[in-house]
Formats: sequence, structure tokens, C-alpha cells
Amino acid sequence: MSRRGQGEGSIKKRTDGRWEARLELGYQGGKRRRKYICGKTRQDVQRKLAQARRQLEDYGHIPGEQVTVGGFLRDWLAHTKNTVRASTYRDYEAICRLHITPHLGKVRLARLTAQDVQALLDRKSAEGLSPRRVQYIHAVLRRALNVGMRWGTVTRNPAKAASRPECRSMGISP
Repeated sequence: MSRRGQGEGSIKKRTDGRWEARLELGYQGGKRRRKYICGKTRQDVQRKLAQARRQLEDYGHIPGEQVTVGGFLRDWLAHTKNTVRASTYRDYEAICRLHITPHLGKVRLARLTAQDVQALLDRKSAEGLSPRRVQYIHAVLRRALNVGMRWGTVTRNPAKAASRPECRSMGISP
């Protein structure tokens, strides 16, 4: 039996009965970085480890591993400032600062789900915001995550799966 190659990862059973995989990510700032993956079965951990390896090969890092939604939106806004009109940028910044970041800012980007986005939209509707404003919040988040997909920061856009409110009273169809 031969040894595993560099970066292939290792799988072992933990004392609590779960399985754990460890993937070496290399060095950053003089410190060794590792990704730990846990699961109930060995097959589950093998699947997650293979997915993490593919992401590492495709992107050079595991997308959104430590990045929060708030941090990502800050980077996205800095990029967007030079690509849109000043008034559009002000609107994007206000939506992010007032509506998205207070509720989703601390969520890790890799763990953001469609349910999180839907909960945000439902909460904003319940707070009395107009359906059009809630649609705009959804549109800004969806647009930002689309850019994140192009950058390789996220692998999917959970905002696409969330349903936005309809504006039937204004004659606007979604």
C-alpha cells in the first residue's frame, strides 16, 4: 500500500463515532491551514472531501470558506462603485447597510441558504416595507451573489431560489 499524495486529505473515525476528513490547504502567513470536514458516515465524508478537492483545484481555494456576507458585500460595493452611476451606488450601499448586513452580515457566505434569504425578505415584508422595496433588496443581493459566482467566491446563488413578493397593486408583475 502506498502513501497518499500531498493534498489528498485523510479520513479517520473520531472518538464520538463520527467521521472526519482533513485537507491540507497549504501555508498562509507562515501558518499551516487545514480544512476539517465531518459527517456521520465515511461515504458522506469522502463525498464532501472530493467536493472540497475539486473546489480547491478549480478556484485555488475553497470558495467562501471564511468570508461572511457582510465582508463580501463590502468588497462587492468597492468593486461596484466604479462600474455604476453614483446614484445607483448610493442605493446599493444603503440597501446593504440598512437591510442586508444587519440580518445576514455575520453569516458565512458558504453557508448562506435560500431559507436565510427568504427569511430576510419575509422579515422585511413583515416590518412594513413596500413589496417593491423588498424586491429591490432581493435584486441587490442576487446581483451581488452573481458577481461572487464570477469571482469564484461562491459556488451557487441562494438568492435565485428565494421568492420575492409580487407588486400586483402597482400593476407590476414579477
